[in-house]
Amino acid sequence: MNDRDELARAIFLHNKRQRRGSRRRGRSRRPPYAASSRPSGRRARRWSGDGLGGFERVSRASPCPICRHDSFCLVARDGAMVLCTRVQSDHHRPNTISDLWAHPIGERAYPAAASVRPAVSPPTSSLAPPELRDRAYRALLARMNLAPMDLAALERRGLSADAIHRGLYRTLSCDRRFSLARDVITAEGLGHCAWRIPGFRLTGLGGWTLAGAPGLLIPVLDLEGRVVALKIRNRSDVGPRYTLLSARWDGGAPAEAALHVPLRARELLEGGAEVLWITEGELKADVITELLQRPCVSVPGVGCWFRAFAAVTRWPTPGGVVIAFDMDRLLKPAVQRAQDALRDALIARGVRVQCAEWDRVHKGFDDFLAARLRPNAAANEVAE
Repeated sequence: MNDRDELARAIFLHNKRQRRGSRRRGRSRRPPYAASSRPSGRRARRWSGDGLGGFERVSRASPCPICRHDSFCLVARDGAMVLCTRVQSDHHRPNTISDLWAHPIGERAYPAAASVRPAVSPPTSSLAPPELRDRAYRALLARMNLAPMDLAALERRGLSADAIHRGLYRTLSCDRRFSLARDVITAEGLGHCAWRIPGFRLTGLGGWTLAGAPGLLIPVLDLEGRVVALKIRNRSDVGPRYTLLSARWDGGAPAEAALHVPLRARELLEGGAEVLWITEGELKADVITELLQRPCVSVPGVGCWFRAFAAVTRWPTPGGVVIAFDMDRLLKPAVQRAQDALRDALIARGVRVQCAEWDRVHKGFDDFLAARLRPNAAANEVAE
């Protein structure tokens, strides 16, 4: 047995003796902050905040407004700050029990009084009409900003300043969610139907807030140019990369998986474009339209390929349709089947169909176009 093994065995025996001694003395193995809902004495002073009047631990009835979990996190009694144990921020507050990250929410943005709750808890809600969603989402986007890191990411995709402004991209962060939801609902008079708008949810302590993970907000525009949904490009590598903004699991309305028609694509189609491009993903459609200067619409997923019929019927093009699904269809049979199904359905309707091919190094056609704009990039032509 070498020195490392001896050290490991010594640590193991020491921990074993400590656990045995704790059981003999009748001590609970639970963490000290789980003994009661409101700590007292030294533990209460440990959790007290500077000028915030202390914190209340989250529960199943009132989960954390940042990570949506019902344990460990703390909410200030005056509603001005959240100490989250899972979502990191610039305000790190180390503790002897666990690491905490402070998320300031603004003065009384998270109301502590339960009297602001509606008299009747709203049931699982139906989806609001497109006009109401468009009004709420545009009011929300007008009050939000685009973070520098998201702006740089859009520029790396080849989008110009005008294209970024036209796309209405915004950043959904962890702060200001309560004040944003409150201002939009108050300004637009949506208090009676806010739960019908995907993304707005009622907090456990009362008041409204926004759901969704932090990330880049991508507006989804329908055939009439209305913002009917918001897609989030998540920052975390865990889980799906793109999700719809929705509070469905909190009693809110489910989001609509709608066909996306970029504003510039709609202008080109109204002007008599020769060819219509179809891809999968809202951001891909925006980039292809701006860089190729040809109209491109997107389905919310390859499984929803049939939603492209609305654009083909609305704007019949003399040159037909070009399908530009990702090149991973060579490795994913589901993507290839979706492309074949869309192609066969369009041919059955008498539409001329072509399938775009490009360098396999680039997964999406938007990546291929952006690579051609970079210095020293290989100029590979598209074979239609």
